[in-house]
Amino acid sequence: MVNRPAMFLLVGALATGPAFADTLNCVTLDGTTTVEADITFTPDRDGGTVNEVTVTDGDFVLSSNPAKGEGALDYSMIDYNHLEIQLTVPNVGPIGFTLNIVRTAHYVGPVGPDTDIVVAGVIGGVSIGTGIVVCTGW
Repeated sequence: MVNRPAMFLLVGALATGPAFADTLNCVTLDGTTTVEADITFTPDRDGGTVNEVTVTDGDFVLSSNPAKGEGALDYSMIDYNHLEIQLTVPNVGPIGFTLNIVRTAHYVGPVGPDTDIVVAGVIGGVSIGTGIVVCTGW
């Protein structure tokens, strides 16, 4: 069963404007695993570049930043409503971690502003398993 109060607390808002670096924060529904991704979005936020990603599960940390943990950014893709990030981990195999999220919004009128935005998806990885995440920052 989905923990609705926790889910609503973690739902993010969409900002529009010039291209800028932003931090996408995701957490599993049980709160045990977090993902923080530093992303530079395009002006219309329908694309961008993943600069860094860090996954934390208790004392276990994977990161594309060697100062934070083990791992390397292998693949990233951002389009208007979908984001995917993959990390490789030495001595583990080709893919050590995957974040796959979607964004959906309810619009006010045919051309009105976004309201009720939800960013959620799944993670999977070494020593983490799989889980549902909700995210803010996109």
